[in-house]
Amino acid sequence: MDNQDRLSPLPDGVLFIIVSFLPFKEAVRTSVLSRRWRRIPVGTRNLEFEDRDFVPEAADSDQEARQNKRRAFLDFVAGWIGNYRDSEGPVKFGLAFSHPEDHRLEMEHFVGFATDRRVKVIDLDFSDPEWDEDIIQPHQAFLELPNIDDQHKRTLESLRLFSCNPPRISQASPNFTALKSVHLGWIGLPSAFIKNLMEKCPALETLSTKNCFHAGYFEVIGPRLKTLVLEKCSGAGPNMRMPNILINAPKLRVFKYSGVLTTFEFERLGSMEEADLDFGLHGEYGEYGDILCALLAEIACVRTLTICSYMLQVIPTGEEPLKLQPVLGCVNRLTLKTSMDRREFYGITFFLNSCPNLEVLTIDLTTSIRIFRECDPPFGIEHHAFLYAGRYQPNYTCLRSKLKSVHVEGFKGEPNELLVLRYLLKHGRVLDEVHIHLSKERGPGGASMEETYFNKIRSLKNCKVASKGLRIFLRRK
Repeated sequence: MDNQDRLSPLPDGVLFIIVSFLPFKEAVRTSVLSRRWRRIPVGTRNLEFEDRDFVPEAADSDQEARQNKRRAFLDFVAGWIGNYRDSEGPVKFGLAFSHPEDHRLEMEHFVGFATDRRVKVIDLDFSDPEWDEDIIQPHQAFLELPNIDDQHKRTLESLRLFSCNPPRISQASPNFTALKSVHLGWIGLPSAFIKNLMEKCPALETLSTKNCFHAGYFEVIGPRLKTLVLEKCSGAGPNMRMPNILINAPKLRVFKYSGVLTTFEFERLGSMEEADLDFGLHGEYGEYGDILCALLAEIACVRTLTICSYMLQVIPTGEEPLKLQPVLGCVNRLTLKTSMDRREFYGITFFLNSCPNLEVLTIDLTTSIRIFRECDPPFGIEHHAFLYAGRYQPNYTCLRSKLKSVHVEGFKGEPNELLVLRYLLKHGRVLDEVHIHLSKERGPGGASMEETYFNKIRSLKNCKVASKGLRIFLRRK
């Protein structure tokens, strides 16, 4: 075996390029290979500094020790950028530092290092990991990114700012011609900000926001935008008269929204492939079924659709409680985030009826679900297809001719879970496979519940099965 070291004899410039392909932590670890390698990681072009690599996460850890480790982290960053050697400068600069209030000058110095060297990727995260993501409220950004000079605007490709305001944008300033990806989190967004940002970023392909508080209406207009993610979004509540969010993105492929219920308007929507809609943070139950139906009708071109329990409970309050008109004919993959409460059953019916070409169904039982007591099924629950005991049990088009695969995530074997599974097995004529993934939830005192969950599956052994070629797979861990 040839154990000859073929890397160390290479020139420093070549080794700088090699280590730049490694994650920053791995690049730093190469310094222990030999004396020759001690200085090589300093030339990596991808710099990513995270305080959690130095500071223990446990809240009950010794506070003095935590402060000492935070100081060590700051000294490490300062020393690293002070000794940075690559003449071309870094490509990426990432900095994550929580509770930065007492270290503003140092943070400004570190960020200035990135902007002065016109890095292509800037990733700054000053958010507090203890902030509750499910409580949407205004957060004061710790820092504002310094103004980007005109030359930097032509080279900056990606911007991720958490608890850090973007640079100010004026109508007279040059465009960010190379910027393709923007991620914003834990900041306030004025109504006109997103529109102005999109106008100044004509090449933007990905825009995402997380826990960004905004009041009222805003527009997302992007001729090249392919991915739009609005996570834990505030909005202003549902409004029948005018939309709260207007989206004009003819090349949009992926749209994900989570937050309070709001209204949307899509203009020039092309062939969107994936949509994920989660209104679980909406605090009240109401007859918003028609608003949800209008949203689904606008994105009827999607192929992959994920919907939440709130939709399952509310959508039957619309004028058409059992089926969307026109149907979601393009959807072939559907994920239902549900607790399998019976108040969700008619919502499940709505989507099974509305997706006649459904091929893959995922039942996600792993998310935290709120069931509203006010939720009142449009028809007697005893007549629902899953519960009806009569001779002619209702069936759905997708089960008769299209549905091939069912995945159950977080299975516990609760009565309603078994009820729905039996129904799918009984009526899925072309069903090829069912994958059941057991819940990881533990019992009292942390006791394993795996055997309990597994034993409940055995009750399916005598279930009538419509598909002769059906295979059932069980994942216990």
